[in-house]
Amino acid sequence: MMSAKSVCYSQIHPLRGVSDLVNIRFIMSNFGQTTDNESFNSVAPLESLYPDLAHNTVSNATTDALNPEPSVSTRIIYWYHPDYVGNVDLVTDLNQEAYEFYLYNPWGESLYHWESGSSSWNSPYRFNSKEFDAETGMHYYGARYHHLKLSVWMSVDPLANNAPNRTPYRTFFNNPIRFTDPDGKWEVDANGNLIAEKGDNAQTLADFQGISYSQALKQMKDQGYTTTRIGEYDVLNLQVGDVVTLDNNYTQSLEDANAGKVFVMTEAEMDNLTISEYYELMEDLSDKYNCWGSCIEGSMNNDAIEPGDGIGDGDVFDAHLSSNYMDAQGNYKFGETVIRFANSKGVTHGAVFYGKNKAGEIYVYTKNGWLAYPRFMKLDDLIQQIPSYGIPTGLTSEESGYYNKNTR
Repeated sequence: MMSAKSVCYSQIHPLRGVSDLVNIRFIMSNFGQTTDNESFNSVAPLESLYPDLAHNTVSNATTDALNPEPSVSTRIIYWYHPDYVGNVDLVTDLNQEAYEFYLYNPWGESLYHWESGSSSWNSPYRFNSKEFDAETGMHYYGARYHHLKLSVWMSVDPLANNAPNRTPYRTFFNNPIRFTDPDGKWEVDANGNLIAEKGDNAQTLADFQGISYSQALKQMKDQGYTTTRIGEYDVLNLQVGDVVTLDNNYTQSLEDANAGKVFVMTEAEMDNLTISEYYELMEDLSDKYNCWGSCIEGSMNNDAIEPGDGIGDGDVFDAHLSSNYMDAQGNYKFGETVIRFANSKGVTHGAVFYGKNKAGEIYVYTKNGWLAYPRFMKLDDLIQQIPSYGIPTGLTSEESGYYNKNTR
C-alpha cells in the first residue's frame, strides 16, 4: 500500500528510453508489434539520467516512532508513452515494468485496458494525453469536454457563428486519423499545414514559425489574405477553417521533387529495388541530396535545396555543426535549427525544426534517405517510424542535439 505521504510523479518518456522492458515486449508482441533490442539495451540506466532516483527509495526513507510510514522522500514515478497523435498507450513504473496498456478507437473510446494490478492508481491521462474525468466518463480538453462514445464536444464553440456551415459540436474535422485538437480550440494538419481556428491570427502564425508579427502579416498578405484597419492595427481577415500554407526553401524542395527536378522514389518503388539496382543508382549523386546536405544548405543561409547538395559522411555533417553552429539551448528557430540524430553507433540523421503547435509537438523537415521524398512530419512520428535513427543527441553530453547558426 502506498504511503499517504508518498509523492507520485508522472512524466512523458519515449519507449526507447527504457532499458529492459521484457513484459512490455510480451504485451506488444500480442498486438503484432516488435521492439528493437539494440535500441532497448544500448541506452543508459534510468538512474544515470535521474541520479536522485537511486537515493529516494522506500529502503532508505526515514521512519520514526511517531511516523512509522516511509517519509515524503518516497517517490513513485510513472512514465507515459504516447503514440503519433498523443494517445497514452503504455504506462510504465519506476522498475521499468509495464503498469497499464490502453487501446482506443480513432474517436477516443477505450477498446482495451490492461493493468498490472500492482497498485490501485490509474492514469488520468489517456486519449490525446487529455485528462479522463471518471465522474462524467469524458475527456477534458481545457476548453470543452469530449464525449468519447458520441464523438462530439459537449458544448458549443463560442465562435460557432464564424463557421455556420459546420456543426459547432464536431471534433477533429470529423477525421481523427488526420487531425488532432490539442486544446479544443484549433486543429493541426498531420502534414504540417495550419488549420485556422478560434483566435488564430498573424501573431499565432508568428509564434508557430518563430518569426516577427510583421513578417507573419506580410507572409499572409503575400498569399492573398487581406486586413481590416481597426484603430492603429491591421487585423487579418482569417476565417475559421482557412488553410495557412508556407512558401520557403523547404516547401520548394518538395515541389521540386514532385516536379521531377530531383531524383526521388516512392517507398513502394524503393522496396522493389534489388541491391544491384540500388548501388547503380547511388553511383551518381549529382541528381540527389540527403538529410545532412539539406539540413546544412537549408538552414545556413536559407538557400534553395538542390540536387547535389548531399553530405555522404556523418563526420562531415558533425564538422559543420561543430564549426558553424552552437547548441540551441531551447531557443528553436523555424527553418534554422538543425536537429542531430544519433544511436549507439554514432550520428545517423539530420532534420530541421519546422515549428511547434499549441500542444508542444515539434514538426520537422526531413529527407529520410538519398532516394526518398522530402517530408514534413512530427518529430515523435519520425522517431517512432524509423527507430534506427535514434533520438536527438548532441555532439557532446552537454549539448542537446538542437543547433542554431553560430552568431559569435
